[in-house]
Amino acid sequence: MNGLWKRMENKMNDYSIRKKLMLFYICCVLLPLFITDSVILTILLRTEQVQRTQEMENVAGAVRADLSYTFDEISKMANTLYINRDIYEFLEKEYTSELHFYNASRKVESQSFYVTSINSGSIGVVLCADNETLVNGGHFYKLSSVREEEWCEKFLTSGKNTVVNFYYIGEENPSAFSKRRVSVIRRLNYYADLKREKLVRIDLEYSTLVRRLANMQYAMPVYVCSGEEILFSNAGHNKENMDYEKLTGKEKIGVAREFDLYGEPLRILVLETESDIFDFLQNHVLLIILMLAVNILLPWALTVGINRSFTVRLGELSEAFNQVEAESLKEIENIRGGDEIGRLMKNYNRMVKRSRELIKTVYKDRLEKQKMDMYILVIEIMIIRMKRE
Repeated sequence: MNGLWKRMENKMNDYSIRKKLMLFYICCVLLPLFITDSVILTILLRTEQVQRTQEMENVAGAVRADLSYTFDEISKMANTLYINRDIYEFLEKEYTSELHFYNASRKVESQSFYVTSINSGSIGVVLCADNETLVNGGHFYKLSSVREEEWCEKFLTSGKNTVVNFYYIGEENPSAFSKRRVSVIRRLNYYADLKREKLVRIDLEYSTLVRRLANMQYAMPVYVCSGEEILFSNAGHNKENMDYEKLTGKEKIGVAREFDLYGEPLRILVLETESDIFDFLQNHVLLIILMLAVNILLPWALTVGINRSFTVRLGELSEAFNQVEAESLKEIENIRGGDEIGRLMKNYNRMVKRSRELIKTVYKDRLEKQKMDMYILVIEIMIIRMKRE
């Protein structure tokens, strides 16, 4: 282990300060930053997904509550008709002529029967009975004349007293503007002494459900389905003159909630919107920019500043030492900083001053010695001349 550390240390000694700082920046700033920011972004994405899932749950709950409220209102109307004996007796009675039936129907309509609305959606009522003396039309029909229609056949075979039925009338009524129908059907069997089979069908305009869902203005697509059939949605599939469309299987379903509406099993599908990641980034762009600025730009700027603090002053020192080789000692004029490099620059200047003083001392001693040597030489010459004379 010590040998490996020593080899790394020797290798690092060969790197320039700039390369060492960049290595430090990558290993100690960028790499930990990538790891920690990835964890933070993952947490944020998961939190965002949890919030979106909760939002979709709330949407599904709101749609279910609205449907329940709408059909509860219709069910209350059906209950009112269910206990109205005048209607029972009208449907039980045998009529001798169409005029006889017409007069009786006008009387029961004025006293017991009504057409109302829910939030501007028209509500229609149809009464059927196993009575061949009834005249088909308006709000009254013989049960025999409607038994084979889809809605009636489904109700009678269900064995239930109340059902909700979404159905398509096809070519039965070519002039009908809307061929998609929504009905609450209830069996009229409150009075046991009246034996004829009777039922009431309360129709709600299909466009009313579409409009109510659209008015909620949800930001995500919502489908209300029966099995694979799309009954209505806020994202198309609501053409009233066409049969119900089916799911393609390519829908990105975020939340699916099943519930039973008066015997009709329904599903509320809330779809995920596209480009959730881009929406997330857009919603958190300021936070992401701040994270990048603090975690990348600030350390990078600090690394560049430290690098310049080292390299510029070390460059000046290196240039000063190069002058020593040229036998030209000059002091560093701009000494800055109180760190090790600053102290090194000050020590260099003190070394230069001391060297100059030593040079002056040596030079002075040499001059004195040269003078003495000259004096001695002159004296020796004079002594030689005197001996010759």
